[in-house]
Amino acid sequence: MDGNEKKGNFQAIISIILWCLSGVCFRKGSEVFKPMTYLALITGIGVLTAVLIQYLRKKNLKSLFFLPMKVIIAGIPGISIYTVFLAFAGDFYLSRPQCLLPHILALTGGFFWAVYSVMLKVREIPDEQSGTAFHFTFCSVLSLIIALILGEFSEIPTLTGESLFWIILGGVGPVGIAYYLWELGLIPGALMIAAGAYAVRMAVAGVEKPESC
Repeated sequence: MDGNEKKGNFQAIISIILWCLSGVCFRKGSEVFKPMTYLALITGIGVLTAVLIQYLRKKNLKSLFFLPMKVIIAGIPGISIYTVFLAFAGDFYLSRPQCLLPHILALTGGFFWAVYSVMLKVREIPDEQSGTAFHFTFCSVLSLIIALILGEFSEIPTLTGESLFWIILGGVGPVGIAYYLWELGLIPGALMIAAGAYAVRMAVAGVEKPESC
């Protein structure tokens, strides 16, 4: 294993650790905001985080948004729709843990994400042309539209220091830094680390015996 692969593996592991916070952040954030509203907020902050990291790395900021068409096409289901599916799955699971729907959403979203990740690695897309900022912008707008359709803004919660903490933590950590590091480490690193991590997550999702809603 050469130095680049070790570095890529390390970045992927850090991403997975940060993603472990996503469930906690989403649960705490959803106690204050409705699910799609919270998702729109944290993905928006995630975009700003990715732009800041790109700036600090002295990379071209435009390359975050002007992507190859194959990255755009794969990333809309692979990041944007995947993230929305997981948010819906988490919300359903908290209220109906034995329902089949959240398991289907999680598995479908995981499949979309896996296809996107493999495409980035196989095609060796440069990290500055990966889709974190672009696709989370799309995801934030999509979540906002869904929140409006579902009437989530009928009651506007009062912002507190605690709620701001969960918004910022969810956006900067599991969204912004984690996905940016993932795409940095994906090409030089071993894809099997990611495959194993997602296999465990999907296995845990299927431990409880789901029933129809």
